[in-house]
Amino acid sequence: MKRSLPWILLVISLFVNVGFVYGAWQAQQRADRLAHAADVQAQEVVERLELDSAQQQALERTRDALQKRRQADRDDGARQERQRAVLEALLEPDFDRAQLKDMLEVDSAQRLERWLDMSETVHAFLQQLDPDQQQAFLELTESDRGWLRALFFPRPDQAGD
Repeated sequence: MKRSLPWILLVISLFVNVGFVYGAWQAQQRADRLAHAADVQAQEVVERLELDSAQQQALERTRDALQKRRQADRDDGARQERQRAVLEALLEPDFDRAQLKDMLEVDSAQRLERWLDMSETVHAFLQQLDPDQQQAFLELTESDRGWLRALFFPRPDQAGD
């Protein structure tokens, strides 16, 4: 028994290592699929809406403009300061409802303006579609809202992509 114990432990260790490598490989495969899902979904919508080349270019410009707007909002130092102020207000010993409401209303008003700006950009793109394409757009929206996010709000590139 003493002679076979190292061999048994070696075999168990090999199985554990193979399982670990397989798990890491599966995680990488899944990450790759998720990274490209938005592009695949957007291409599927382009095909279903039967966009011509000018409309496809307009879609890309729209996506780029929306992505730049979202990134600018993320990088806004004032936004980060407002979030920090809200968190600090939550840590205060006494809850000041009026102060927190004022801070959140300012943030909400800015979020509303951002969405109005982005809606205006999407509206400009949708006005380039003919009525049949607009109807197909509505039908896609009613059947699956996930594609709408993938179409207009692609996942930002991460380091290493």
